[in-house]
Amino acid sequence: MSKLIYAIIDHNNKQDIRNAFFSCTSGISAAKLYAVSEHNISAIVSSFSSGGQTWAKEQVLEFASVTEKLSEHVNLLPVRFGTILKSDDDIRQLLVKHYNAFETNLKKTANKIEFGLKVLWDCEKIKHEIKKKSEPNELNAGDYFRQSSIHTNYLFEKMKQHKLDDAVLQYVDKFIDNIRGAIQALNSDTKFKKTVSDSIMLDAVFLVNKKQYDEFKDIIISFGNQHAGLQFLLTGPWPPYSFMDIRIE
Repeated sequence: MSKLIYAIIDHNNKQDIRNAFFSCTSGISAAKLYAVSEHNISAIVSSFSSGGQTWAKEQVLEFASVTEKLSEHVNLLPVRFGTILKSDDDIRQLLVKHYNAFETNLKKTANKIEFGLKVLWDCEKIKHEIKKKSEPNELNAGDYFRQSSIHTNYLFEKMKQHKLDDAVLQYVDKFIDNIRGAIQALNSDTKFKKTVSDSIMLDAVFLVNKKQYDEFKDIIISFGNQHAGLQFLLTGPWPPYSFMDIRIE
């Protein structure tokens, strides 16, 4: 029977805590959870009969629930859903192959939790506000071209659009710099995706020390209150899904 991997943990976690977790928590389809170990790290796994079946939504939720419950007790690296190997020996070989990378990532994420932040905007409204502020300094086409024509007017409009696009990017970059400044004292790791769409200005994840949970939330809430024209969607805490810098294949 195949083996489904849920997470990688280190041995700084107490054995009695792991045993207590295994005794009260099951894997997908009520499968028994157990650890496959190599030196100071272990993979948390369960047996699983893939049998060519497709994943059901309920199984995805069960998998996520195991990882999230486990993260409340131990330091872990969540593994991508659907990571299946044939045997415990194959899992041990995986641990050996990526041992140094697993150790490095476990140290980086120790006692830390992940938060997600989406900042929603009305892109056209922001562009309008930026354009309105810059209009007094705008030059007319005649300032660039001595003779007006279809071609020169087209180039002038393209130039203005390019200038507006640059101003929007500067607006977003300044916003990101302000967030970094606001949370600088927390020494958190961050990842930003900017101008994701016309409705999402920013999609970010933060790796925050568990002890700074409340402080981080207060900073983001305060920052949101200072930007009434934007909508802040903060999610978490989660296991450090976005900060495992290794791909298991």
